[in-house]
Amino acid sequence: MLPQSPSNSIPNCVPNQQLVKILSPHSEFLQICLQHCRRIQAHNLFNEKPKAVLQALSTAKVIHSKSLKIGVGLKGLLGNVIVDLYVKCGNVDFAQKAFSRLEKKDVFAWNSVLSMYLDHGLFATVVQSFVCMWNHGVRPNEFTFAMVLSACSGLQDINYGKQVHCGVFKMGFGFRSFCQGGLIDMYAKCRNLRDARLVFDGALNLDTVSWTTLIAGYVRDGFPMEAVKVFDKMQRVGHVPDQIALVTVINAYVALGRLADARKLFTQIPNPNVVAWNVMISGHAKRGFAEEAISFFLELKKTGLKATRSSLGSVLSAIASLSMLNYGSMVHAQAIKEGLDDNVYVGSALVNMYAKCSKMDAAKQVFNSLGERNIVLWNAMLGGFAQNGLAQEVMEFFSYMKRHGPQPDEFTFTSIFSACASLHYLDFGGQLHTVMIKNKFTSNLFVANALVDMYAKSGALKEARKQFEFMKIHDNVSWNAIIVGYVQEEYNDEAFFMFRRMVSNGVLPDEVSLASIVSACANVKEFKQGQQCHCLLVKVGLDTSTCAGSSLIDMYVKCGVVLAARDVFYSMPYRNVVSINALIAGYTMSHLEEAIHLFQEIQMVGLKPTEVTFAGLLDGCDGAFMLNLGRQIHGQVMKWGFLSSSEMVCVSLLCMYMNSQRFADSETLFSELQYPKGLVVWTALISGYAQQNHHEKALQFYQHMRSDNILPDQATFASVLRACAGMSSLQTGQEVHSLIFHTGFNMDEITCSSLIDMYAKCGDVKGSLQVFHEMPRRNSVISWNSMIVGLAKNGYAEEALEIFKQMEQQSIIPDEVTFLGVLSACSHAGRVSEGRKVFDLMVNNYKLQPRVDHLGCMVDILGRWGFLNEAEEFINKLGCKADPMLWSTLLGACRKHGDEVRGKRAANKLMELKPQSSSSYVLLSGLYAESENWSGADSLRREMKLKGVKKLPGYSWIEPGRDVQGRGAVRSTAAEKQPEKNPLTLWLNGGPGCSSIGGGAFTELGPFYPSGDGRGLRKNPMSWNKASNLLFVESPAGVGWSYSNTSSDYNYGDASTGKGNRRPKLHMFFMNWYEKFPSFKSKALYLTAESYAGLYIPQLAMALLDHNAKSSGFKFNIKGVAVRNNEIGITIMSECDFEDYTFASPHNESHSCNEAISTANQVVGNYMNNYNVGGWVIKYGNLLTFATVRGAAHMVPYEQPSRALHLFSSFLGGRRLPNSTRPSFGD
Repeated sequence: MLPQSPSNSIPNCVPNQQLVKILSPHSEFLQICLQHCRRIQAHNLFNEKPKAVLQALSTAKVIHSKSLKIGVGLKGLLGNVIVDLYVKCGNVDFAQKAFSRLEKKDVFAWNSVLSMYLDHGLFATVVQSFVCMWNHGVRPNEFTFAMVLSACSGLQDINYGKQVHCGVFKMGFGFRSFCQGGLIDMYAKCRNLRDARLVFDGALNLDTVSWTTLIAGYVRDGFPMEAVKVFDKMQRVGHVPDQIALVTVINAYVALGRLADARKLFTQIPNPNVVAWNVMISGHAKRGFAEEAISFFLELKKTGLKATRSSLGSVLSAIASLSMLNYGSMVHAQAIKEGLDDNVYVGSALVNMYAKCSKMDAAKQVFNSLGERNIVLWNAMLGGFAQNGLAQEVMEFFSYMKRHGPQPDEFTFTSIFSACASLHYLDFGGQLHTVMIKNKFTSNLFVANALVDMYAKSGALKEARKQFEFMKIHDNVSWNAIIVGYVQEEYNDEAFFMFRRMVSNGVLPDEVSLASIVSACANVKEFKQGQQCHCLLVKVGLDTSTCAGSSLIDMYVKCGVVLAARDVFYSMPYRNVVSINALIAGYTMSHLEEAIHLFQEIQMVGLKPTEVTFAGLLDGCDGAFMLNLGRQIHGQVMKWGFLSSSEMVCVSLLCMYMNSQRFADSETLFSELQYPKGLVVWTALISGYAQQNHHEKALQFYQHMRSDNILPDQATFASVLRACAGMSSLQTGQEVHSLIFHTGFNMDEITCSSLIDMYAKCGDVKGSLQVFHEMPRRNSVISWNSMIVGLAKNGYAEEALEIFKQMEQQSIIPDEVTFLGVLSACSHAGRVSEGRKVFDLMVNNYKLQPRVDHLGCMVDILGRWGFLNEAEEFINKLGCKADPMLWSTLLGACRKHGDEVRGKRAANKLMELKPQSSSSYVLLSGLYAESENWSGADSLRREMKLKGVKKLPGYSWIEPGRDVQGRGAVRSTAAEKQPEKNPLTLWLNGGPGCSSIGGGAFTELGPFYPSGDGRGLRKNPMSWNKASNLLFVESPAGVGWSYSNTSSDYNYGDASTGKGNRRPKLHMFFMNWYEKFPSFKSKALYLTAESYAGLYIPQLAMALLDHNAKSSGFKFNIKGVAVRNNEIGITIMSECDFEDYTFASPHNESHSCNEAISTANQVVGNYMNNYNVGGWVIKYGNLLTFATVRGAAHMVPYEQPSRALHLFSSFLGGRRLPNSTRPSFGD
């Protein structure tokens, strides 16, 4: 803030009447002269139009001419008046000539010319004239010193300023307000705030100008907090700030990010001038509050004040950040109206705005229309081309600039590198790097920083680090660029290392570096280190800034300390949408009500939710029970217009509906999107179906996406390969693998891991090993885990253990998944000793907390291979942490090895933990049967009955010790379409007296019906082979068309159908059948049965799973079972009484009945088939579904073929029956 210099050389203490008296011989002329002087002094000529200035200059010349004619000459007060008159007219030449002809030059005359030189920015001339004045013996006054100090400020000459400071005190002006203000201003502008503060603190009478000068000095030198403290003190001592002071402090608040305080102070200005409005517009624009900046500009227009180039430039910058072309065009029109469209500053802002709106043709027009083209404008055009991905145009324009434009500066390259970083144009950036080396720009700190930033943001961290180490000087920007790059790519250890190195080098961390390192703590959930960073932020006074505060909230949220995040949030003086979004993300994890309240709160205070706000809220609406809330948020999304503009919000909505298993809603939303569906939206839908195990749907939408010529990315391939693995669709997986290879897609570790997993789950271990060994690098634990688990699950235990050894040799740190796979392999291979070592390695070396599945593997390793005592001790050491699954595993091992005593202890423990579960009784009963302890088995059954424990009914059986001669009835039929891609479904008949083939299910759900005369066949339009390959089997002997030549075979019953003691029946049938039809080995297998045969399916499933557990080769790919629930059917028929009539009466109602109906309605819903209710369904999570078929009674396929096929297709696809009106129970 410049101190006010004297407006004229005539002291106020000399009245005009005295001048007239002194020069009375010429009183008439002097009266005219003084009238002209008053007229000139009454106006600020420098704010008037040129015509008025010329008129005043003409008057000055007339007065001068008349004074010479009447012989007065240029002497005394009249001479001073003439000189001062020329000065006020701004005519340096006439003023100098008049001054040179003065007979005597006193201090007032010198002050006039010094004031003129100062006003024209001739600071060196002011100092030279002051020296000349001093040499002529003219004693300066306080106004003289004030002007010389202002000249020193302009020259940034602190040495001469200190000499003037000495002269001020020697001549007794040290405590004059003009000199004090000048000294404060000189020291502040010479970047010596310490001496400025010393002068300020020693001043006796400080005026508003001095206060404002010191505040401005602190703001200019980057100490906004000190500026605010001085302002607070100014108000405490009773000084009333003027508009200039208030605007200066508003600048300080903006620098601190305290925009709420800035707005509050702005309202205290009675009639803010355009400078105040400009500060508010530019402050909000620079801080990223573009909408608020535009709002202030619109308010400025309403005041009638004329917008300046600063107003237009700032608002155009805000408009550019939002890409709001309509507002940009409006401001462009106003610039033309105000005559500022040809201003190079405004022109550069217009070019930038049009570039950000992807209107480079308009940007070119603005560029071509400007007569003056400075380097800023050229840089804006270069940046515009780069931002719009026009790499060739950038090179051409850069070449044109070298021929016809100014020399490129550091900002030319920094703007291009910045655009390359945002667009990940690494190759293009590398070419420019070469150009810079040739032009010797790489030694420039700005350019070097831009290079580091480009490489870091493009993910080329090795090149970024190389460039960083090449630099001789590192400032905050250099350190921030490399640290931010490491954090964004989640190289958190490197980020911590560089941060510590930065501090040890004496570089004080700023807001960006601290916020970034807090984000690194959030990435790795380093709570304690995050707290240390929080303390450091408090220490340097940055903890309440918007950027750092938002990072702290995010860190505490990710570390699970939501209360600490909330404390940080409410301690921030100004909270923007970014910080609110961070806290909402934390609340949605466990405090969804608080998140909704915060969402309502931001709207009440006038803030607008962003796409991140809605994405965070929708993440909390996970599962069927939150569906209603999710739909309400969906409505808000539509209200705010994000459904048609934000891909992020649409993806969040799709995920919400998918996770709630509202697949029809997901597809409706997807089909109704009004903008072209990009890769992200397609991937969200495909991934959603894959994660919900609706693999067929996932692959269908993948094909649709490919037909739209959209190339998949890493996430898409991972989801599609997961679906292929889920369907055991090896052919489709191989096709995807081929596409990845032929399109040149980067074989990163995630994609390779997905391929390994797909091949392994499809039984092609050779294929998974080939992908694993051909990987260009295996630095991540993910690929190793996929290979180890894949080998273990396919029975290749030795190979899995060998891969684990290789993993250790290459210093890859294993995780929980690794050890689960290795322990499973040890169990299958009988490597008990190695299993112990691996478990000990996991717990003691890698400090991993074992989960229940790890503990279960350990118990299985010990129990399976006969170390029952050690297994029991292992469980007992866990104490209360022992899961029922561990005791169940031990009980199974005891049954295998015939340890009845230990098995009974395990069963008792299991019964204590799960008293109503029948599994412990079944396992113990099997153990008694194995050891022929029939009394124990009888006692166990009585105990079950006494305790009310129920299980599915079964019969005792005896396996004959000789071969059985006879025939079984088997019939298979391939799927109607693409049998190679469809699963295999086993169908068992209903039991004795029923036939699956002759007159039974084969003619109900098979491909043909008998014709009317019984001599021919007709096609079944509702055959189940529309959805699956079918295998019809009649067993045991005597059922349907099956028979035996041994009469005793007809007495064995149910268990022998599924599994015998030593000679499995259907198990062996499957093995033999697969040998004849090997193409079905990798297909998904579903086990189904009708009526009474539902009893056999669980036993058969156990037999096949036992085979899988023991086999090191082929394994059954069992995906699900579907049976008629005999237990429920028999119980309903035997225990429920039904009346044939009901009547309405208040006496018929009961509270308990109403409650029961209400409870049932919460979990039971109907599903639709051909626009009618097809039946009712209850779904328990993703494991068990109970369903009925309306109008079918006992003969489902025969009575309701369409609904039966509908039910069967949904079962195979793992899908919820469409349009179910109720949520799953237990999701």
